[in-house]
Amino acid sequence: MILSCARDITASAFPPRAVHCNYPLGNPAGRPHDPENQRAVLGAALALLESAPGPGTIETLAHAWYGDPDWVA
Repeated sequence: MILSCARDITASAFPPRAVHCNYPLGNPAGRPHDPENQRAVLGAALALLESAPGPGTIETLAHAWYGDPDWVA
């Protein structure tokens, strides 16, 4: 299981299973000091271990990073 912030890079590595959040690099489990969000990301990753149809499955979560949207630029 991979927690990913870069879907294209993760897809090129063909991981067994991965959860992707559109978060800044270095924050794959969620925002600092936000245990509720971190638990949600980890919970989704654990759920994917049970439900993934097969290798290479990447699930993109709908979680959004807070604050200035210019971090994407």
